[in-house]
Amino acid sequence: MGIYSLPRRAFPAFPDNSASGVCNFSTNVSRETYGAHIEAIRNHIAAGDVYQITYCIKFRFTVKGDSLALYPALLRIQPVPYPAFIRTGDYSIISLSPERFLVKRGSRVVTEPMKGTWPRGKTLVADLIARQRFLARLQKPG
Repeated sequence: MGIYSLPRRAFPAFPDNSASGVCNFSTNVSRETYGAHIEAIRNHIAAGDVYQITYCIKFRFTVKGDSLALYPALLRIQPVPYPAFIRTGDYSIISLSPERFLVKRGSRVVTEPMKGTWPRGKTLVADLIARQRFLARLQKPG
C-alpha cells in the first residue's frame, strides 16, 4: 500500500535568471505508447508471469548553461542518497539515484542495487538462509 502525491505533468521550471536549466523536454515514447506499455505490464503481473518489472523511459532535453550548475539545482528538487555527476570530453551524466550501484571498498568494487536478485541456494534450506541474510542486510544502516 502507498500514498502518493499527484504526478508532476512537466519538468520543474527554473527561474529566468537561473544560470542553468532545461528546455526542449520530451520523452522517447508518446503518452499513448506509455499507457499501452503500463497496461501490458499490469496484465503480466496479474497473470502471474512476473511479480515486478522495471520499466524505464528516456527523458530528452537541452541543457541551458553549464550542466555542472544544473546538477545542484536538480538535486535540490530530487534529493537522493547516491547522486553523481560525470563529465567526459563528449557529454555529461547526471544521476539522481536512490540506489548505490557501485562502491569502492579498499581494492574491491561492490555493487548494491536495490532492485535485483539474490542468488539461489542449492537447496530450499539454503534459499531460506539466504533470505534471512538478505533481510538482515536491509536492516543495517548505511
